[in-house]
Amino acid sequence: MIKNPSNRFGRRLADKAAIGLSLLCMVHCLLLPLAFTLIPALLATNLGDERVQLWLVLVAVPISAFA
Repeated sequence: MIKNPSNRFGRRLADKAAIGLSLLCMVHCLLLPLAFTLIPALLATNLGDERVQLWLVLVAVPISAFA
C-alpha cells in the first residue's frame, strides 16, 4: 500500500499548528494576570501622551494592512 505524502505533510502541519496554538494559550494564561496587576502602574506613566498613540498607530496600520 502506497502512503500519500501530502497527507503526511498535512498531519505534520496540523501538529505544528496545534503545538503553536497551545503555546500561545499557555503564554496568554500566564501573562494575563500579570497584565492585570500592571495596568494601574501603566496608567501612572505617560501612555496617554499623543506621541505614544501615534507610535501605536504607525505600528498597527502596516501590520493590519499586511494581515
